[in-house]
Amino acid sequence: MDATRNSTISKGRQRCLWALLLMAIAGSAFASVQPAPSPTFDFVPPQAIHNPPPRYPPGSADAAEAGTVVLTLRIEADGTVSKVALDQSSGFPRLDAAAMEAAASWLFSPAQEDGRPVPVKAQIPVRFVAE
Repeated sequence: MDATRNSTISKGRQRCLWALLLMAIAGSAFASVQPAPSPTFDFVPPQAIHNPPPRYPPGSADAAEAGTVVLTLRIEADGTVSKVALDQSSGFPRLDAAAMEAAASWLFSPAQEDGRPVPVKAQIPVRFVAE
């Protein structure tokens, strides 16, 4: 009976040693793995090509209304503006409307990511100065 018991213990120890050896090999393999470098993107923002300033609304000029309108534009991969949203009002609805109307017809060189044109959103301030 002792012989059977001794062989069982030795087989158990062998299994344990094999398991430890495999864990050590696997652990060293995982320890040597380096994280992949994060991808880098070459990004070029859109540039204004044809962006005439908005017309100063006659009523606003007469009332000496002035301020800055901040617009968010969706600039497509072809450089056209597909969406204009009012991000921050000047406080004067006529100035806000004039800025939005002008921005809808603006043209940009498209933004580029890794050399390919891509659509982007851009915040554009439009200043109205009373003269």
